[in-house]
Amino acid sequence: MSELDIWKEMNERLLAHASWLYDEDGPRLDLSTFFDPFSEEFLEMPTQRKILILKELFFCKVEPVLLSAMYRLYCDQYMHEDLYTDFGQALLEILKAVNVEDLLELDIHDPSNWYPGKEVNPLRETSNQATIMVLEGMMPELHEQLKAQKNLLMRKRLVYFNRVGNSKSILIVPNEDPVLDQVDEELLKRVDSIEPDVKQRYGEIQLMAEDIHDELDPEHKKERLALAELLYKSIESMDLETLKTLPMYRNSDVDHFVDIKLDPKKWLYSCVHGFALRRDLCKLRGVEFIK
Repeated sequence: MSELDIWKEMNERLLAHASWLYDEDGPRLDLSTFFDPFSEEFLEMPTQRKILILKELFFCKVEPVLLSAMYRLYCDQYMHEDLYTDFGQALLEILKAVNVEDLLELDIHDPSNWYPGKEVNPLRETSNQATIMVLEGMMPELHEQLKAQKNLLMRKRLVYFNRVGNSKSILIVPNEDPVLDQVDEELLKRVDSIEPDVKQRYGEIQLMAEDIHDELDPEHKKERLALAELLYKSIESMDLETLKTLPMYRNSDVDHFVDIKLDPKKWLYSCVHGFALRRDLCKLRGVEFIK
């Protein structure tokens, strides 16, 4: 098998498993460097990261025999006769440095472990935010890929893969609320029934997520309805002092805008974001909810 064939084979396996090591311009990880125990990159990489990468490669069916063949070609091409010429020896070099701490939290499916750490100030998104954003804006091709994957784990990986792949500066972090983990899973289970048209789908996923959250945590729904009631009463009575304490108005010059707007109440309602909260407000006002 030629070097080109080996790289192609490996990339196809990484892509098939929605791997964080895949990049359409070539692997994010230079495996020839990774298995060069004398390279600066290899020496500087934490052992925990090396083990994480190995676990990911094996999960993606990139077997040791394929890595060994790739490494041998690398040694032959660059005439590095002094380097290891066997994958097993390079692997042993990694394993010799492993300690118990390195084996903790080695979850290859946790997107926070996918981040390469090159951006100084990455954009942090929770798993829930990333899931909603990807499902809300997914194009037909991704929609079909998700529907074809009946395994929930692979659906999660596809979502994270598409979010991180589109912007490598994004760091997806775990949800702080465990209920949101259940919301994410339920959203992914409902992929088959999601509206295929992106324009018609606008707001649908966010509302679906809120409805699922309400079912799982009635207190969440109770708090949002209480906020909707407070907003409705305060806007209708023009209680500006109460409105100024609420997050959607805290950074606005409420007095100024109320003075200059032809319809101050309409402007105050327009400042309310969040589809579920707006839907609750529309019910209280007796008007049609438009996403």
